[in-house]
Formats: sequence, C-alpha cells, structure tokens
Amino acid sequence: MLVAQRTRELALMRAVGASRRQVTRRCLIEAFVVGTVAGVTGLVAGIGIGAGLRSLMGTLGAQPSRTGRWSSRRARSRAPSWSASSSPCWRPGCPAAGPRRSRRSPR
Repeated sequence: MLVAQRTRELALMRAVGASRRQVTRRCLIEAFVVGTVAGVTGLVAGIGIGAGLRSLMGTLGAQPSRTGRWSSRRARSRAPSWSASSSPCWRPGCPAAGPRRSRRSPR
C-alpha cells in the first residue's frame, strides 16, 4: 500500500473515533499477519526449490556425499577443481602474490 493511502486510511480511522491504541494495534496485527504469511510461504517455497534441485542433480548423475557436498564422476574427470585453478598463490615467497604495500605513504 502506498504511504499516502496508508496515511489517509489512518487519518480517517482517527477522525471516525478510533484511539491511537486501536490504530497502533491494527497496524501491529496487520504487520504480524503479513510477516507470518510471507515467512511460511518463503519456507515452503525454499523447501520445494531445494527438493527440485536435489532431484535435478540426481538425474544429472551427482550424488550427495556424507559431508553434504555433491560429487560426480563426470565433473572430476573432465576438469580440475575450481579452487585450484582460479585462486592465486598466497605464500609469502610466491611471485603471483606480489609485494604487499600499505595504503599510507611513509612520513
């Protein structure tokens, strides 16, 4: 609801005779109901999406391991792992790391 519409609605309620407490209570109850419905809907949607992705991964040949990670023989045999091929070297003597410089210049 737009802010202008909400302002008019609350002003009309006050003009008709509703107390501040009644207006506040109505807003809090509405926020609680909307938040609860949205939370439950999001939870159900998340569980459904997770089940669908698990089914999709199962049809593609990936199997969940005991640690919760997915493994596939096809993925292992075709390419090296992403972390080994894309992360730079962070050892102190590694030339890929380069010299470490501070942001402040010496005084």
